[in-house]
Order: sequence, then C-alpha cells, then structure tokens
Amino acid sequence: MSDETRLAPTHKCSFCDKNNNQVKHMIVGPGVSICDECVLLCIETIFGRDKPEGKDESGA
Repeated sequence: MSDETRLAPTHKCSFCDKNNNQVKHMIVGPGVSICDECVLLCIETIFGRDKPEGKDESGA
C-alpha cells in the first residue's frame, strides 16, 4: 500500500464540512468536530490579527 492511499473519511468538521482526509488535524468530541483550519480562523478572529487602528479592546 502506498503513502497516497487514504482511508475512508471518519469525521467531518461541524463548521466547514471538510472531512478528516481534507485537513491536517481534526479535534473530535462527542457529537462535534473541528478541523485545524477552523481553529486557526477562530484564533485569528478572537485575538484580532487586523484590529482597527485607534480602538482599544473596549471598542472605544
């Protein structure tokens, strides 16, 4: 069997619907899964890579 052979998908991201064969990592819990790409997007959203200038954390 070659390295290119992939197993059938076993989990699907609850946020983007990609399966475990389409992403590098999948975090799986009871009834919910999230892929590494959605985790990264969440981190960028929460910690604000592109915060608007002139505003502090309170939004003022």
